[in-house]
Amino acid sequence: MHGVNPRGWVLIALIAGCGEDASRVKLEPVALPVADGLPCGKQIAKTALRVVAYTPAGELRRSVPPTDIDAFPEDTEQLGAEVIGSGGSLVAIGKTAPLAFDDLADGTSIPILMAPPDGFCPVYPMMSPRVAPAVARAGNGVLVVGGTDGSGKQLATAEWFDPSTAKFVPVAVPTNLVDETNGFAGVVLTELPDGTVALTGTSSHAYVVFDPATRAFVDTPTVFDHRAFHAAIAPDAKHLFLIGGCADVVGGACNGPNLRTGFTYDLADLAKRDLGPVLPDTASRIGAHMLDLGIQRDGVRRFLLAGDTGQADRFALADSATETLTGLPAQTALLDGGAVLAAFEPDGTTQTGGAGVLAPDGTALAPIAPAPKLDGARLVSLEDGSVLAIGGDPLGNVARYLPTTNTWSTIQPAGDLPGQLDAPITVRLADGNVLVLGGRTPSDHAWIYRPSLVGARTGSIFALPDGSTEGVLTAPDPATLSRTGGRFVLTATTDDLSARALVGGPRMATGSITAIARVIAGGVALIARQTGPGEMLVGRLVPGEPARIDRVLGGTTTTLCSGTQVDAGELTQQVALTISGDSATLTVGPAEASTTKVSCTVGAGERGAWGLAAAGTGAQVDVGPVTVARVR
Repeated sequence: MHGVNPRGWVLIALIAGCGEDASRVKLEPVALPVADGLPCGKQIAKTALRVVAYTPAGELRRSVPPTDIDAFPEDTEQLGAEVIGSGGSLVAIGKTAPLAFDDLADGTSIPILMAPPDGFCPVYPMMSPRVAPAVARAGNGVLVVGGTDGSGKQLATAEWFDPSTAKFVPVAVPTNLVDETNGFAGVVLTELPDGTVALTGTSSHAYVVFDPATRAFVDTPTVFDHRAFHAAIAPDAKHLFLIGGCADVVGGACNGPNLRTGFTYDLADLAKRDLGPVLPDTASRIGAHMLDLGIQRDGVRRFLLAGDTGQADRFALADSATETLTGLPAQTALLDGGAVLAAFEPDGTTQTGGAGVLAPDGTALAPIAPAPKLDGARLVSLEDGSVLAIGGDPLGNVARYLPTTNTWSTIQPAGDLPGQLDAPITVRLADGNVLVLGGRTPSDHAWIYRPSLVGARTGSIFALPDGSTEGVLTAPDPATLSRTGGRFVLTATTDDLSARALVGGPRMATGSITAIARVIAGGVALIARQTGPGEMLVGRLVPGEPARIDRVLGGTTTTLCSGTQVDAGELTQQVALTISGDSATLTVGPAEASTTKVSCTVGAGERGAWGLAAAGTGAQVDVGPVTVARVR
């Protein structure tokens, strides 16, 4: 940066990698619509800029312009930027989508979508005003399909939001998908693991894939399951699971019998399908959606089918029937650890503020703090582990649920406010921004909302149980947590580590977790690489037992190594679990004088969440400061 560009932000030259082959690339803020010649938020006093490189070893921060800019590490995974205004406040922040920094060609321009912290900025309008389109994240952007226009006519058009330009671009629709009467009514979009999107449903009963790299549907649509208004999820790169919905679309609405049987399809050969769980005889699951709850403690991966009927269905793909749960509010969002937050009554009904959390294997909702009484609000999970509620009546609402303290806080958004958002469409982008579209009235308007930069590639995060820092602590089973007197106490009724708290944000295969926790009874366990309630690495410290490092995989616990016996006095000190390379070390005591209790090879692993738990039947742990940090 050698001055502010006409868009109000900056253009930064960076060096990718090291040595003679290092390439120079540019970090370029995306141009957003302006009002009265001023950028979003009307901030004009900008005094400095920080660029953040997110790497496997942590974050590298640089002030720009520097006197001598060194090369950023070649293994940089993501870039962030913070624009500082007068008085030291942040006036705009942003992150790129994840990237392979060292693979960038010389001269590459890397777009970054900036906005005021906890603020809205308008992006360029959609190609067509739409009510209730189907949407799905597609690569770094969002595919938008169908919906209705101002007259109620079903639309047969599609477009894609490109975050590198903040614009929507038209997507050509295959001719055999065009139905001028029914449009895309009944369509379901499912993000696949490779970033493409599967389209199913509609009156065409077709299957086709959208590729964001080409911004096009890549194949001729294939005749598929006669099903619409259903739910779908891709459990892996090779399969697609469908359940619920109805048999056909007539006049833009469900027609024919409600479908209760689920099937898993082989994407390489759609004629091959396996019978899945069956919904109850009286079930009507129209327009529901699915959440992946992860591998559970019994080793089985489960999913939740949720809608606005007050009922939900939990199941594994191999089950013969679903388990129906009742009493759920209309809007749902995943929390860290496989829990589900539910809040708000169906649109147009009296709002009571009822809200709760469904534990990974819970049979009933555990009540939490009452939600704001917002008719038409929508929930979206944020990268930092909290949940945002956007929209609803009365006007201009944004609220954030913080699992650490079990509180809802009203946010007064910065930037350019969108006014009323009644039943908006919300999608979290690859860069952590939230794309917000229209509502129940025809609109081509769209915005981004910029939450905290804390995310999967954050280098270090510090969490306190009073919620005073950026770090978020989530107890997936609220029944195991007490916050009496401002404390954060985990109590285990069984020795299954269900009394746990996970730190939001970083997702790492190597790293460290450091905690100061007062062990009231039993012991403490430090958790790494959790990809589901039943998959993780555990460093276990229980007085009278040898310290040990366990692998929990598919519900089976295997001790990888054990060390010296744990004394109760040791657990009054700092405890830490560090994974570096393929080795793990469990220590007690301050970093400068720590004692190794056990260390061994654990091998490579997947990126996952980190946290701590009460270890042992009847164990109680009063959680204090917790730090999660990246380590090579």
